[in-house]
Amino acid sequence: MSFPFRLIFLSYGGSALLAWLSWATGGTALGAGLVFWACGTVGMFALPVLMPSLRRRALITEAEEAAEARAREAALDRWEADLAAERTERELARWDADLAAEQEAAAAARGEGSRQTG
Repeated sequence: MSFPFRLIFLSYGGSALLAWLSWATGGTALGAGLVFWACGTVGMFALPVLMPSLRRRALITEAEEAAEARAREAALDRWEADLAAERTERELARWDADLAAEQEAAAAARGEGSRQTG
């Protein structure tokens, strides 16, 4: 889940403006602080209800991030599978080369042995 920066900015930014206005119009600093705290807290709960697009965007962003993570994981799995296939092909080629060398050595040994006895 993505962190709700936009929600926090909107609720506490608006409450900061209201607190500044209350202080600038002759209110006390304590009153301005209470306005800031109360409006910010209420805004954190009221804004998602009043502006559901905030939550919807967060859900869309979360879904997109999850899809990107799944795509990266699938690409990594394909890359690992390709790497394993290449490794297997190299091993098989090396084994084929070793077998051919052993067969040539065995044929040469049989040929030399038949020449020596013959």
